[in-house]
Amino acid sequence: MLRFIFASHYEMADGLKSTIQFLTAKEDNMYAISAYTTLDYDLEKEVKALFDTFDEDDTVIIMTDIMAGSVNQKFYPYLSDKVHLITGINAPLAVELVLKSEEWFTVENIMQTIEELKQSIVYVNTYQFDEDEDDE
Repeated sequence: MLRFIFASHYEMADGLKSTIQFLTAKEDNMYAISAYTTLDYDLEKEVKALFDTFDEDDTVIIMTDIMAGSVNQKFYPYLSDKVHLITGINAPLAVELVLKSEEWFTVENIMQTIEELKQSIVYVNTYQFDEDEDDE
């Protein structure tokens, strides 16, 4: 089964999950881990508890906020050819991934999509829009 985990410091993961569900109309197999929302929060315990509910042949796509962050690091022990960790996530990339089939998830496809969607980060102040005479 294909599963998606959104994980972040504080509440970004919950917001991203809700946004992706809204944009894709998909509800199943998405999980959010919003770390450090309480003083006694145990990220390692929450990650383990979630992975304990998965089957070993599941494909798991983990999307995190910060490369060198503690959230990202807690997923390292789970990496395999069926568990993919992507960091620096944004909504366009998350939407693109959630809409893919389980068979699509290869190293090559993931890397190509990340490269393509880097173009979705734009400094709009300097962006040159194409003018269309029909636009108002």
